[in-house]
Amino acid sequence: MTRYAAIFLARETRETTDCLIGKFGKFNPEMIIPAMMNTEDPYLNNYLRKAVEGSTNKALSNLYIYFLAKNDDEDSARELISYLKAQEELRKENQPLNFDKDFALNVFKYFDRREALIRAYGMMELYDDAVTMALNNDFIDLAKEYAKVGTDGWMGKKLWIKIAKHVLKSKDAMQASFELVK
Repeated sequence: MTRYAAIFLARETRETTDCLIGKFGKFNPEMIIPAMMNTEDPYLNNYLRKAVEGSTNKALSNLYIYFLAKNDDEDSARELISYLKAQEELRKENQPLNFDKDFALNVFKYFDRREALIRAYGMMELYDDAVTMALNNDFIDLAKEYAKVGTDGWMGKKLWIKIAKHVLKSKDAMQASFELVK
């Protein structure tokens, strides 16, 4: 299978993907990473999703992130955010991330995946960048989420002031004050 995986995936992506999923326990997905890289069909995400579950292989996770960011549909966007949230939970438990943060950051910038980019900044502990980008793209709740995480001392105050200024500029003062309290 590994010898001809590139041909199978290029010509019959769906059938090959279904076959790979069926033989999942008996087959090492790392062996066909080069073949998967040349596949354009988003159906391959089904296999990659299964492959990254419980895996710590960064190459597989990076490929999965790349394909999710590349696909321009809502399901891929939701799946990408869901995957990043799961990775954030791992990070909170002091476990290493299963993907390369710099690679993900570049992919999110290239494909203009703003919410994913904000979450990547948060995972890199660049809370100021995360809050700034969230505010610039009107993700107020996401900005608050990262302001709470980065609320130690001076930096936390700076982030909350930045959020307050943004909210006060964008709405009338009464409505904005209620928005901040939420």
